[in-house]
Amino acid sequence: MNLIETLAERIAAVALADARVGSVIVTVHKPHAPIPLTFSDVSVTIERSRG
Repeated sequence: MNLIETLAERIAAVALADARVGSVIVTVHKPHAPIPLTFSDVSVTIERSRG
């Protein structure tokens, strides 16, 4: 799994560890990602819920 995807998963897991949280949407941005393309931002968004 890519690093920003792993970070998003870990953030979601921490949020869901709180019993008051039922679902979460996490977006991680990496505006200076080391990829050989022209871009202004790279991001990953995940949505997780209890279940």
